[in-house]
Amino acid sequence: MKKLTKKTQFEMVMEVINTTEIENKKELTDFLKNEIELLEKKSENKKLTKAQIENEEIKEELIKHLKTLNGSVSIATLQKNDKFSTYSNQKLSALLNQLVKSEEVVKTVGNDKKTVFGIVKKVETIKEV
Repeated sequence: MKKLTKKTQFEMVMEVINTTEIENKKELTDFLKNEIELLEKKSENKKLTKAQIENEEIKEELIKHLKTLNGSVSIATLQKNDKFSTYSNQKLSALLNQLVKSEEVVKTVGNDKKTVFGIVKKVETIKEV
């Protein structure tokens, strides 16, 4: 089940208010609309933190490195590379799992029960004419 955000909850309450007859209907809907607007403004003003910016740069480097490889690689093998040797196993794991979630990297478990990561191969479909 997907987590309900405040905005979604306010919208659901507004639907209930709109479908029922209650006193102060206009005041309640105005209040909810205002709260939704405030939430939208707040989300627009979000900026990435220094750590988030650094993590995005590391993820870009991970993708570049994975594209140069011919297959998948484990985190331990990645850490042997000079670019990634300063990062902990946990940090690389978290960043790679974010890339898996965004479908840029694929995660598989080999026969030796070792988790390996590889770049997602884009397959183009060709339409027959």
